[in-house]
Amino acid sequence: GDGDGFPTLRIKRQNGSSKTNQSYYWRMFSGGELALVDETNNNASRISLDTGGDVSFYNTSGNERFFWDASAERLGIGTGTSPLGTLHLKDGDSHCIFVRNGTETELKLRGGTNEDSALYFGDAADNVRVGIRHDSSANSLRFMGYNNAEAMVIDSNLNVGIGTSSPAQKLDVNGSVNIPND
Repeated sequence: GDGDGFPTLRIKRQNGSSKTNQSYYWRMFSGGELALVDETNNNASRISLDTGGDVSFYNTSGNERFFWDASAERLGIGTGTSPLGTLHLKDGDSHCIFVRNGTETELKLRGGTNEDSALYFGDAADNVRVGIRHDSSANSLRFMGYNNAEAMVIDSNLNVGIGTSSPAQKLDVNGSVNIPND
């Protein structure tokens, strides 16, 4: 080991023609955690495996970017520790969380403060054909039709607008309506 009685395996890698060395080592800590440590970056952990089966991967700044919580069977990417669902993706203040909640499967899209959240559908020719968007500033749900044009809105008063983004009644249609008499 490194004078602490725990085993250490050192690995040195020479970086091509530049001849710069990178030095990593596997280290066993007193609590049983095994870590791949980047000796050329202030001994920052790059990979960590703990005795409970949790696995962490760190970026070059030492921030945890990928975390497997073995006891909860949850994967977090960008979350640090404690993913909020079976799969939890985080980028800044934005979150995408997949969770099984009793008999319900949920996909939660959570934007940052005063940010919209959206789910878009597309294909290889056009990555946004249609979608559903929560407009944070208007507190409304907007349904986007072909080519991402707004087709329908449900506003904060639960008024539904078709062909209008500001419905004044429970159902407000801008255009012709066909109501068959069957």
